Formats: sequence, C-alpha cells, structure tokens
Amino acid sequence: MANRNTQGFGLTAAGTLGSTPATSGQGKYKIDAGYATTIFNGGAVASAAGYIVEGQGIDAFVFDNPQQQYVVATDAVVAQAGYLETYDMNTSAGSTTTGKSSATLDIGDTSADAASWRLLRSAEDPENDENAAFRSVVVVANLIELQN
Repeated sequence: MANRNTQGFGLTAAGTLGSTPATSGQGKYKIDAGYATTIFNGGAVASAAGYIVEGQGIDAFVFDNPQQQYVVATDAVVAQAGYLETYDMNTSAGSTTTGKSSATLDIGDTSADAASWRLLRSAEDPENDENAAFRSVVVVANLIELQN
C-alpha cells in the first residue's frame, strides 16, 4: 500500500517535547534582502548574523521554540533502526501558487547526531504505510547539531 502523501509537505507544528503547553509561538525575524531564493511556508530556515537566510527581504514569523515537534514526510522508507537518528531536509522547494513547501526528510542523509532533525516516531496518521515513502513522521530540532 502506498501512502496518501505523494510528495512532501514541509514541516507542520505538532506539539512540544515533554507534553508541555504547545503554544506554537513564533518569533519575528528579518529576512536577508540579498538572498534571492523563495522561502516556502513549512520550510526549514537558518539564521546568520540575526537574519533568516532564505526569503525575499520581508519579515518572517518562525517557530523558534527548540522543543517544538513537527510532522514531516519522509522521502524514502525508514527502518525501525532509523528512529532517534538525525536527518537533514531535502532542498526546500514548493508551490509558487500556494506558497506551501514540498520539502521532505532526507532518509539517505543520516547521522547519529550531526544532522538537523531528530526522528522521534511515526505520526498518528491512519493512512501511514510504514513500508513506503512519504510516510508522516514526527521530528524535533537536533539541539546537539545547533550548538556546533
């Protein structure tokens, strides 16, 4: 059986670690006006010198709680042994019509602790096929990688 998802959908906020209140609060950041790539809703962003480095010179509202969990689609099948490993996202892409990201978790880019996102568990999606690509999983920012 294939998953209902046939492509990525970026990051969707889904609670916080430790079942603390999930306010889904956002911080307001300036986007570097010199960066010439479009930023998509639900895409991962990085900060350099206080600016978001993806975007088009406007303000961005970013989920900046390091305990925030997200649901994201995988780009390939992930084995049980891949849980709690870290992964990076595939290059951010998306729809210029809807503005929504189509990024996925890059299962081929894994590390014990050197990638940006830690895979916690399978998402509660009744149509999740554990043995197919584009299954929904829950991730959190890898704080060890962020400190480096």
